[in-house]
Amino acid sequence: MGVEARWKHPVRKAARTSSVGTDVHALVQVCHVQVMAEYPNRDLAEVPASIREMVVEAERLGASIETVAQWSKALVVHMAAPMSDPIRNTLQSRVGSMRYFRTDGDPHNPADEGFIDDEGGAAISFPRRISPVR
Repeated sequence: MGVEARWKHPVRKAARTSSVGTDVHALVQVCHVQVMAEYPNRDLAEVPASIREMVVEAERLGASIETVAQWSKALVVHMAAPMSDPIRNTLQSRVGSMRYFRTDGDPHNPADEGFIDDEGGAAISFPRRISPVR
């Protein structure tokens, strides 16, 4: 693939044309969304019941699955939109042995929050909207 063809990719083009002051977190989120859109996996067959039940509740309240991906410590169900207050309240009432997590994101991963079942090796993750640092 030639250099020009590579730069036609929207994420690479955004990175190439960005200015020095570009918000790195915004660029990471663009990359994350692009990868998830190209390789969607929404199969819950391998997801433990504890997380699967949370996904069903979140979907009942209007959420949708973006993808299911294996990470180093857990099989993660990535939801498409941030966790609304009704979803948060419902899921927090069903936590059981799971623990809540929240990350601010970094240059490689967007900010997210959710619940992880350490025993079952799975998690449900919702993207977080963060304000750019000024």
